[in-house]
Amino acid sequence: MRFVFVSCLLLLSPIASLCQTPPPSAADSNPPKELVTVSGTVLRLDTGEPLKKADVKLQSRSGSRKAVYDVTDALGHFTLGSVPPGSYILIVSRNGYVDAEFGQQRPGGPGAVLTLSAGQRLTDLVFKLIHTCAISGHVYDEDGFPVRGADISIFRASAREGKALPVGGAPISTNDLGEFRIFDLHPGRYYVSVFYHPEVGDHFFPFSPVRDTKEGYLPAYFPNTTDAARALPIMIHAGDEIRDIDFFLQPALMVKVTGKVISAVPNTSGVDANVEIYPRDSGLAQSTIHLDAIPDRKDGTFQIRNVPPGTYSVFSSIHDSESRGWLWTKREIEVGNIDVDGVVLIITQGIDLFGRVSWEGSAPRGISDLYVWLEPVDEPDRPLPSQPVRANGSFTFKNVPEGTYRPFVSSPEQGAAGFLKSAKYGSLSVPDAGFTLRGRPEGLLELVMSSHCAQVSGLVLTGDSLPAVGVQVVLVPDPPRRNQHRVFKVVTTDQNGRFIISGIEPSDYKLFSWESVEDQDWFDQDWLRPYES
Repeated sequence: MRFVFVSCLLLLSPIASLCQTPPPSAADSNPPKELVTVSGTVLRLDTGEPLKKADVKLQSRSGSRKAVYDVTDALGHFTLGSVPPGSYILIVSRNGYVDAEFGQQRPGGPGAVLTLSAGQRLTDLVFKLIHTCAISGHVYDEDGFPVRGADISIFRASAREGKALPVGGAPISTNDLGEFRIFDLHPGRYYVSVFYHPEVGDHFFPFSPVRDTKEGYLPAYFPNTTDAARALPIMIHAGDEIRDIDFFLQPALMVKVTGKVISAVPNTSGVDANVEIYPRDSGLAQSTIHLDAIPDRKDGTFQIRNVPPGTYSVFSSIHDSESRGWLWTKREIEVGNIDVDGVVLIITQGIDLFGRVSWEGSAPRGISDLYVWLEPVDEPDRPLPSQPVRANGSFTFKNVPEGTYRPFVSSPEQGAAGFLKSAKYGSLSVPDAGFTLRGRPEGLLELVMSSHCAQVSGLVLTGDSLPAVGVQVVLVPDPPRRNQHRVFKVVTTDQNGRFIISGIEPSDYKLFSWESVEDQDWFDQDWLRPYES
């Protein structure tokens, strides 16, 4: 994909300005002369023919759930009337086509904010929808026979947090001919993987006896490799039907992992625990291989069959009713060509963590509720349930598992601004890497918020000095803060090419805008480097 850097005109507000909640949008009680009308046509991109029965939705950005709907007629026309002035997102969708937003620069990309002023009549909008894409193929065994019940997973290539991001829900299964078809895909780059569980290979007869096999098959990745590091993405364009993506599975000796889960937490006897095995390496392999089991309620023993060779993490968790979250433990194992026995996982009582949120100066107007949440550094996909901040600034986490955590503070109010300026656990400052809980708590977790944040507003122009509509503007912190993804700010321009970025922590940044860019590529430092100058 070609990336083009476009020029930006920046209008900087003073660093010391307070970030406050913007005024609410107009209410439904607006007199008729102040209401807005939006109309247009929906067409097929490939033929230019009108699209009937396309859903058109104008969604308010004020934080309310109010929206205006219409369905296109036989000529593809739609009209959205009696709309209060304000900021909106306009979305068009139809089965078999990729959803489109007003101002979109690429299918599946962000749209532009549609700012409507009192009495405005916005007519003659045109949306050209593209067909969705599909990938299909077969899975065969080493003798060329079709494999029924193999799990096919698809991942969108991404530069953030590893190699790929999963698309959709659960994997799909091959049919009796070994066929699979993945549809409703947006254009983009995708990885495809296959994982066949011999013991549950026959998905059509789930109550058949479990087969304790010694041989199974290694996971496979396009283009038919068993090494996740050598997987290549498939590039698909609008309306593509990619066929004959075939896999030939390679047999391997499978082993059995057995062990016991011991809960040292009161009042959890008889409560279902869970055990999961996944590759220690992050990225595509970790997302593909996922085996689990429910330990016996009486003695906690568990057994996971058909584990391929590799290096794994064994993770066990149990729900804790007091904290409304999960307590867990984890250990690493090596799997070779013999069974792994005696894996003991001990889930211990968590730690009660007490803390306090304070503001440097006064809190900005519009913030009435704050929540604190903790992200486990080793398990970022398993954040603890957020806890409310009380009127006096205090908060409590019950039964927090031992580990290293990064604290975050958030507010549900739309437009509420502020940032976490500093954090201290006990007598020690909390670095960007987080703080560690071990044994007994070492004191309060003290979080200091600041409302003295910056705002950047400006205009993005094309090479022809025209407004760049619906392009992304990304505020990137200077090194060494580029590993702190929460500091990055991303917005899209409106129909006039304008943007506003609020709630910025005072620091040194670079501001970028691209004509077309895949979401989150800016987190990849190698990708970003050519645009630095």
